[in-house]
Amino acid sequence: MKRNPKTEIRKPKEIRNPKSERYPAGASVSNQVIAASGDADEVPFPEVGTHYWGNDGDTFKEGAPAYGSDLMERTAVFGERIVRFARKIPQNPVNNRLIDQLVGSGTSVGANYCEADDAVSGKEYKLRIGTCRKESKEAMFFLRMIATAEATLAGEARILWREAKELNLIFGAIWRK
Repeated sequence: MKRNPKTEIRKPKEIRNPKSERYPAGASVSNQVIAASGDADEVPFPEVGTHYWGNDGDTFKEGAPAYGSDLMERTAVFGERIVRFARKIPQNPVNNRLIDQLVGSGTSVGANYCEADDAVSGKEYKLRIGTCRKESKEAMFFLRMIATAEATLAGEARILWREAKELNLIFGAIWRK
């Protein structure tokens, strides 16, 4: 008899934190960040691993987040960082295409992981995890292209590339189980 890979990875229902508890009705995390900064164009975000959203969704905490226990949060933070990075890239015909592709692939990693978390069967779960893996690989590719197109942003692109690589390795390990 084949084992369901989803049951081995997913937290029990009692431990999971439903979205309704993480984000109060009518409030969104991105709006809270913008409201806290006071400027929609300059949303501050420190270096990797120094700050993160708390489990309650209302607090921005210092220190390294407990990524091992919450891959959903890690993929969301990755998507947010991709969006902030994309806003720094100068607009021109070449970069515009790269920006579109990067934002699409970088944010869909988290979206597909949400879909995997809500999957109704092990087969669907594995399919969605495989999609997460492909999207993180695609984000790695476009980060490399942006580092080539805009040498001044290569350092930040390299940091994001490492995070995309880690996510790719995590999803690959989950997919193989």
